[in-house]
Amino acid sequence: MPVPSPPGLRSGGGRMSADTSTAVTVARAATSFPGSEGPERMPDTRHVVLVRHGESEANAGAATDDAVSCGLTARGQRQARAVAAWLEPAPDLIVVSSYLRARETAQETCQRFPGARVEEWPVHEFHYLGSDAYRGTSARQRRPARDDYWRALDPERVCEPGAESFAAFLSRVRAVRERLESAPEPRIVVFGHKKFIHALLWSWTERHPAADADAMARFRAYDRAERLPNGAAVDVELRGGTPCVGAVLTPYQAQEAD
Repeated sequence: MPVPSPPGLRSGGGRMSADTSTAVTVARAATSFPGSEGPERMPDTRHVVLVRHGESEANAGAATDDAVSCGLTARGQRQARAVAAWLEPAPDLIVVSSYLRARETAQETCQRFPGARVEEWPVHEFHYLGSDAYRGTSARQRRPARDDYWRALDPERVCEPGAESFAAFLSRVRAVRERLESAPEPRIVVFGHKKFIHALLWSWTERHPAADADAMARFRAYDRAERLPNGAAVDVELRGGTPCVGAVLTPYQAQEAD
């Protein structure tokens, strides 16, 4: 998959805006996908593009009925089209979250690359507050409950039946990470969510973090410090399981600037 100028992938949709100040760099990727200019792909190398969904109605400040069924705004749909136009060459596998906003973001890419296999993986967002907290509320209204959750730093805490603990979330992240590291496909695009993508990147930087209060505090700090706008992408090159993480890239912002 494409990523222009931090190493790794090449974009086919024009210029790319790179937020290098927020890049979490484990190492710089140096190879390109097969079919693009540059050195040939190393054996046992996978290129993974992690894409945050486009702007959702909740991101725009609207109240929601739940954490799952919130769809994209018109701006989010434009961001989804920008991602699809930017990706090149064709991915072998498109991974998508079960949440509506991620599925709608992936739709344009799936239509552009009909030969790619599409799979739903458990890459949905960290849903720690539970369904009741989302019923008829906006992100602003949920802020006190959110802050209370993170202040407690209890990795086993389950706010209500059906909510996810930090320990369970980290276990899910590890499972997806292992699946990516052993995937047979050389080119993969993952359409997911901010906290999940950040947790995946953070777990690579920390290697194998424990599900304890200290790790929870470190992840919270990481998630708050690193920017990942709606419709942004991060290029990760996996060489034998070792990650080389590029900058945060924003196809939509580059398209707006043209």
